[in-house]
Amino acid sequence: AGHVRRPSKGGSAIKFKMVDIPTFLELAKDNTRAIALIVGCWVVFFASNMVKAPQCSRMYWMQLGGLLVLCTVFTKAGATTIAQKASGTDSAEGVLAWTPRTLWLYPLLSLVAGFLGGFLGIGGGIVIGPLLLELGMSAETSQATTALFVFLSSSLATVQFVVLGRAMPEYAMWFTTWVLLATIVGQTLIDYALQKYQRSSLIVLSIAAILAGSLVMMTAIGSTDLIADIMRGAYMGFSPMNLCK
Repeated sequence: AGHVRRPSKGGSAIKFKMVDIPTFLELAKDNTRAIALIVGCWVVFFASNMVKAPQCSRMYWMQLGGLLVLCTVFTKAGATTIAQKASGTDSAEGVLAWTPRTLWLYPLLSLVAGFLGGFLGIGGGIVIGPLLLELGMSAETSQATTALFVFLSSSLATVQFVVLGRAMPEYAMWFTTWVLLATIVGQTLIDYALQKYQRSSLIVLSIAAILAGSLVMMTAIGSTDLIADIMRGAYMGFSPMNLCK
């Protein structure tokens, strides 16, 4: 892949990175079973979204129960794979230590992050990113893991919206274009900053800034909507029966 270089005071250069296929293939070769489990889990949920049963029907609840069972199976298989790979090796700095306790603790924390993401309508990456940093994962690894997490969950959510007929292609194309451009620019700048200053704390500060901005915006929007609902006398309670409408 080509790149553009610009001289800088620190002697480093800005590199416009493209997809590193050889590195990915090498990583996939060393982690074939783990990648197969990830892809398999995605395919199961994709198939479930494509043949979604009518909401709140008997088949609907059976489908949800089957998905929970399959999630447990995939989690157990993943834990077994990680345990086998980590056995006999010492955990390096910035890498999560896999012990009998963490093999069930980390999936539980991921479950909580996914629930909060779906229940509050926020990206699960906003929750899982800081959580991985708190657990001791290096900032670079946390960034990559969170990006994969967001890609998998977002792609499934996109399929579900399309199946339900709620997709808006014009909005999708507009935001996708800007997201891709912002991703390329952001990744290029952060790589340049890491090479120049040799400080991974820049990633941590970036995540903190995003969380702070999200907190301010969500608080402002939520407060505005709450005041508007109160002014027009909207029902503020929660009715479980509305879930099936």
